[in-house]
Amino acid sequence: MKEAVVPTLHRYCEVFLRPHTVEVHYNGAARGSAIMTEGAPQGSPLSPMLWLIYIGRTLKEADTQISHIEIPTRRSSASLQMNPLPATLQVDLFSYSDDVNPLVVSTRTTKKEHRQLCHQVNQVLEAAANQHHLR
Repeated sequence: MKEAVVPTLHRYCEVFLRPHTVEVHYNGAARGSAIMTEGAPQGSPLSPMLWLIYIGRTLKEADTQISHIEIPTRRSSASLQMNPLPATLQVDLFSYSDDVNPLVVSTRTTKKEHRQLCHQVNQVLEAAANQHHLR
């Protein structure tokens, strides 16, 4: 679904994301220049907003896929008698700048099962990032 964007805002973002020249400084002195062909200028107030808009769809799709991860159900009858509640999984995705970090909380799972769940969450995030060409 394509949403309406104010034309001037659209033009502003296009100009903002065009390749631009940056000066390279080292030891307090300008050492040359380079052309930046991807991304947004470092330190710009617009950069974090564009990044969040850009990864929003990816995080939503990853969150949906994570909600379908199967939680281990192998439990002995002795452990079921002591604690009849099922195992649970909760995953919260935190994004800060260009990092996405999952907080994986599982209950009534073994350490090995928890590690497997963490691995599955990471696989889902990696696949979603690759699908949307995120590095």
